[in-house]
Amino acid sequence: MVTFGLGVCPGQLLAHPIKTSNSVSLSKLVNYGLNLNPRVLSAVADVKQAEKNVEINEGRYWPSVSLSAGPANGIKVNDKVVYDATISYTLYDWGALDSELDSMNAEARKALHHSRQIRSEVGLDIINSYLDIIQAQQKHELIKEYQQRIGSVEKLANIRAEGGYSDRAEISRVRQARYFSEQQWQQADSELQQATLRLQMLIQRPVNELPAPPSNYARLGKLLPSIKQQESLIKHSPQYMQAQEEVNVLNSDADSTFAQQLPRLVVQGSSQRREIGGDMTRDQSVAMRVQASFNNGPSSFDMGGAKKLQAQAAKWDLQYAQLDMDRDINTQRTMLRNLAQQRTSLNQQVESSTAMLSAYHEQFSAGLTTVQTLLDSEQERFGLRTQYLTTSIDMLRIPYQISSELGILDSVLEAQSNER
Repeated sequence: MVTFGLGVCPGQLLAHPIKTSNSVSLSKLVNYGLNLNPRVLSAVADVKQAEKNVEINEGRYWPSVSLSAGPANGIKVNDKVVYDATISYTLYDWGALDSELDSMNAEARKALHHSRQIRSEVGLDIINSYLDIIQAQQKHELIKEYQQRIGSVEKLANIRAEGGYSDRAEISRVRQARYFSEQQWQQADSELQQATLRLQMLIQRPVNELPAPPSNYARLGKLLPSIKQQESLIKHSPQYMQAQEEVNVLNSDADSTFAQQLPRLVVQGSSQRREIGGDMTRDQSVAMRVQASFNNGPSSFDMGGAKKLQAQAAKWDLQYAQLDMDRDINTQRTMLRNLAQQRTSLNQQVESSTAMLSAYHEQFSAGLTTVQTLLDSEQERFGLRTQYLTTSIDMLRIPYQISSELGILDSVLEAQSNER
């Protein structure tokens, strides 16, 4: 079985090596970032704003009052004061205000589900950056081991050259392999530094210690919901719920638009104090009014129908969102199974390559093979181990990606922490 160490490289890696520990959970790391991430805080502020907007507009159920008062003839000393006070209350509006508030409530719920989606996306970004760091650090370990094996070949090549059994060309080929390993090191080092900077930006703090990666890949996959549960979870996922609330918004807007074209029954009361012919006169009145506005003429009655068509289109978008999520998640499940098979195959290839290299070293010592054959086999083994590492990390990414898309990343991370 192929295993990878989690050590860090010497000073050429980072000024402060990043250690891994079981005392730090991935759930805690993600929560650090979510509590401070600007995207998450912005989404939370949008939710509060939408809820406040609903609260403010609920005040429209109360009567509206207007009041004006002042001197009768401008600003003069001891001038008479006049006033005009009006109170108006809508007795019946065909549900126009109720529909408007339903639309605002749907917008608030949509903002809430958008906030859930942002949390899932940022949480996944944190996990992917964390896995990028783990992958880069483990790749450094592979490169160090590859360099050690190249060093063993170089010693044998020097012995052969000093004994006159080969020319300096073999040494040049070994140096070329070493240059290749140095190039791989620099590439992994760049990837590590970029991933570390991304993670620091996401969690808003220095990265000094990271949780150890899961060792049981099968157990992580078992934390995912079953195919039967998946259908229900999709309908409660942030992406689906936003599409559902968009349908609710458009339906409510259509109802409100239609109701606003119909006459409203309004009761009005007014009280005035004004100057008529030099005398101050008070007037009070209470009246029932029927009010209606047709800003677009006869076509005003078609506006509600246009809104209904928008709502119908949104329903089709909702169905597409469900089908697209189901297809995407099932594709990722298939990829996860394929990666598990590839990982097993790569492990067998690495073991076979290691055994073959052992035989090549014996043949090389007996002069039955060349340095180039050894170097080609060592590079092939290094490539297989690198593929094995990439496949292993990808097997960790997919369960988190599925969980993020379904909006259950928090619960999966919590369950994973409880299993430690």
